[in-house]
Amino acid sequence: MRIDVWSGMFFSNMVIFFIIAACASVLFTHGITNINTAAQAAQALRPFAGTPHSYCFAVGIIGMGLLAIPVLAGASAYAISESIGKRQGLNSKLKQASAFYGVIIISMLIGLTLNFLGLNPIKALIIQPC
Repeated sequence: MRIDVWSGMFFSNMVIFFIIAACASVLFTHGITNINTAAQAAQALRPFAGTPHSYCFAVGIIGMGLLAIPVLAGASAYAISESIGKRQGLNSKLKQASAFYGVIIISMLIGLTLNFLGLNPIKALIIQPC
């Protein structure tokens, strides 16, 4: 299972890399440098790349989210459970691996909370510590 988690993370990182590279190459060459949301990126792509490409961008963003969210929550659950010496794995029952499933649940709740607080996800990707 651990190999599946890391390969999923690899593919999600590759997808985001190519989304960033494609958007940057189209938008930067046309002078558009201030994008705050994925919706703005899709709208900005429409005049230069055409409507079908903006839809492909939207499908790519949705697919990346569906792939990355469970992979990242599972990977952090494995890492934290293993580092504190607790049992982990999706093949374990909730009572047997409560720390593992607790990390997954807390990760999902934090993500939902950040979404409802209105945090800009694009800016959150580039926030740098002091």
